[in-house]
Amino acid sequence: IFEDHADVSLAQIEGSHAGGSNDTKGALIFSTHNNSALTEAMRINESQYVGIGTTSPSTLLHVEGSNAYLTLKNSDDTSNSAGSRETKINFAATQGNVNLATIQGSKDTSASNNNGQLIFYTYNGSTSSEAMRIDSSQNIGIGTSTPASKLDVEGGVSIGASFSGTTAAP
Repeated sequence: IFEDHADVSLAQIEGSHAGGSNDTKGALIFSTHNNSALTEAMRINESQYVGIGTTSPSTLLHVEGSNAYLTLKNSDDTSNSAGSRETKINFAATQGNVNLATIQGSKDTSASNNNGQLIFYTYNGSTSSEAMRIDSSQNIGIGTSTPASKLDVEGGVSIGASFSGTTAAP
């Protein structure tokens, strides 16, 4: 228990049995004071699952609440070029230790603005390459990193079973 100078409990880290009192499974519980009582803020259970806003996490990271947002923020403020200040979510495989796919948010266009873009990468067995991009003008590019219209596809397109083609749009 962490207390202030008036012996008011401000925070607590608790080790707790995950089952009955005679088992060896345990949980680590972090609580903070919300101005009226100590309230559980985070738990690491016996399965190594981390719960924020829940006392029973069911996945490796389980976030629950009325404002359950996840923010990834790159604190490097030194780079100001296009493609910088990126944050990524990597989907990785332990076999071969490779990123199978990546979603990246980064700075778009010039150094004088904070426009953002979202880029999707896939892995083809030897390299990771850009598959799709949504730029700050909400243009979507497939096969191009510089989409010039709302949907810019470089390469052949198939739409349903009755249409396919490679002719450029007028």
